[in-house]
Amino acid sequence: MEIREIRNYDAEKVGVRIKKIRKAYGETQMQLAEYLGLSKETIFAMEKGKQTCMPDHIGRICDHYHVTADYLYYGIENGSAMCDSMQDETGRIMAMLRNCSHEDLEKAEQMLKLFLRK
Repeated sequence: MEIREIRNYDAEKVGVRIKKIRKAYGETQMQLAEYLGLSKETIFAMEKGKQTCMPDHIGRICDHYHVTADYLYYGIENGSAMCDSMQDETGRIMAMLRNCSHEDLEKAEQMLKLFLRK
């Protein structure tokens, strides 16, 4: 029988992570609120840990920002602690790409393939 570590939901830590990833993507509380169909005040309260983020909202946040629920709930990405600076860098890059044209995205993809070639 496998024994798993019991982890408790910490609304404040979840809120800090939501705020961090939202800012890394260059979005405002209002933009996230509109995406989730919530008020800006609700986002503010969630980010401060004053209000619980409901599971359906966690799922939509994960889809929107390309993170896992493990990251939002526990700060864990792919089974290990996520490097904060790497998350920030990735978020900044994603924010830049979000508003690119299809043609610019194709060019960026080609450049990345050349750069990352081993």
